[in-house]
Amino acid sequence: MLPTLHTDRLLLRPLQMRDLKHLYRLDGDPAVMRYIGDTRSPAQVRLRYIPLIEQYNYKVDDYGVWAAQLTENQRFIGWFCFKPLDDTSLIEVGYRLLPEYWRRGYATEGARRLVRYGFEEQQLDRVVGVTRHDNIGSQKALQNAGLQLKGERWFYEQTVWYYELLRDEYEQLHNW
Repeated sequence: MLPTLHTDRLLLRPLQMRDLKHLYRLDGDPAVMRYIGDTRSPAQVRLRYIPLIEQYNYKVDDYGVWAAQLTENQRFIGWFCFKPLDDTSLIEVGYRLLPEYWRRGYATEGARRLVRYGFEEQQLDRVVGVTRHDNIGSQKALQNAGLQLKGERWFYEQTVWYYELLRDEYEQLHNW
């Protein structure tokens, strides 16, 4: 089972079946899915997330998808992931938040916690992230989490901006 992780304002806990109702809202929102793909129906959400919940929460201990909740009131705001990037050995940090929680620093805060998890608890040598060229908010969140733009790469059947943070770079930044 994935560990529960904390930040100043967020609780990151393993995604559970009870979160499906929140995931319907998240993946059914055109603003959320603007940079990802088409919105998903409740049936499509179930087909997408139930295998992820089972795979990452019960079969793989190190990586997965965490539900993100506000510490102050336990309100679901989205999810964060820390998983292999598009079937590679690279480990990616990612996130998806409800629009009312955008531009408040939550993406950066959760991503920083997962970067720390990767380097300090999983002893990784690098953490990566990707975003579409037009997703400025996600680019800023990855940069604010310490990842550095390394150029364009082909992942998830498209050309994306590829970000990376190496262990020695993290050790120089770790006091944030």
